[in-house]
Amino acid sequence: MSITSPPSGTGPTAGGTQRAARKAVEELNIEPFIKKHRPSIFNKLEECDHYANSADFNGDMMFIALSLPIANGIIHVASTREHLRKATKWVVDQWKSDANQDPEKISILSALVLIHVAGEGWNKYKRSRDKEKREIWKRIHDRVQVLSTEKLDKPRKSP
Repeated sequence: MSITSPPSGTGPTAGGTQRAARKAVEELNIEPFIKKHRPSIFNKLEECDHYANSADFNGDMMFIALSLPIANGIIHVASTREHLRKATKWVVDQWKSDANQDPEKISILSALVLIHVAGEGWNKYKRSRDKEKREIWKRIHDRVQVLSTEKLDKPRKSP
């Protein structure tokens, strides 16, 4: 299952995870921080991609393992306690299991922030004349798609 949409760009879940990612960033109130530090954030994700490309096996897993802490750091540096509380409540409202267990709130928020930032990078570079940047951000975009799950694609309530 892909993060934003099936390869054809169609289907009932097209854009669902991207919308959830935007909503998470909105709830956390971290977009101003992301905009201000976008070059540094993009450089860090490109560095993660470089290390993942050098991995002997499972570069996608290596990329996720290296980049999720960056997203988590953005959350903890850029958001306030009140916004974090509001965002974690939103995660529980959207993804609480039928077994009445709370979801892993910070993990979900970190994944959604990473999805958001990777989407911004891909949107910036997908038509770039810089072939190397375009290839890097295509890989990053594709690597992040492993974060998508059935629950992320189909939240219980619309964001």
